[in-house]
Amino acid sequence: RIGHLHKALQTGKEKLQGDSAHGFSNFLQLLDGLLKYEYREFTTKMLDDIEQFLKGIKEHVFRIPERLLVIRALLLARRIEKDTQLNATSQ
Repeated sequence: RIGHLHKALQTGKEKLQGDSAHGFSNFLQLLDGLLKYEYREFTTKMLDDIEQFLKGIKEHVFRIPERLLVIRALLLARRIEKDTQLNATSQ
């Protein structure tokens, strides 16, 4: 579902931003939903791409920034847990 995220972000910003029929708002809402329900699928690079995408956007971005922070925290917690397990098995 998110395999072509970078291209989707680029296309959404170029072709939908400023759409009077609320197409861009729908795009942002879809992205927010993906972050909410498919959060395990996102990588740090994808989160970086989304943060870049959000720069300069004047429309309501729903809870995207908050979701990015939560997902980054989860990724960090997983990395710490993995490192802790590796250290425990090497001792």
